[in-house]
Amino acid sequence: KIMRVSATDVDEGDNQKITYELRAENYHSNIEYFRWDEKTGEVWLNKKLEKPVSSIFVLKAIARDAGIPPKSSEIDVTVEVKESNNMPVFRQGPGAEIELSEGVVDYSNPIATYTADSQIPGDPLVYFELVNGRTEQTNKAATFRAVP
Repeated sequence: KIMRVSATDVDEGDNQKITYELRAENYHSNIEYFRWDEKTGEVWLNKKLEKPVSSIFVLKAIARDAGIPPKSSEIDVTVEVKESNNMPVFRQGPGAEIELSEGVVDYSNPIATYTADSQIPGDPLVYFELVNGRTEQTNKAATFRAVP
């Protein structure tokens, strides 16, 4: 997964159900590089990026509710090719899954700490984000945060 677009609708019932669409703006064939889940807004690479470093994909993400008539909102999305096959190397951390007991209430101490090294020559930055979902189990209230 390379990103997730998200929208919120305060309506009730079917009207609040949102579907997502992704379109390529400049070069329509560029959409072939991406696939997305119309229900969750998650976006993945569909095939290897056969573009040079610093190439930019200009996309548009559209969120549409199920109201009658449906309402929609759109946002520009820019994807820049930084480097391929150079995922960050995690030097420290407990792994992808962390289990907590249900009664945990002390959030003053970090639950996990990760350290990663960029594998892109000349670009030491590593981006890490915890995505807030729509339910408590998916961090809806931003209980869990990534801090530098």
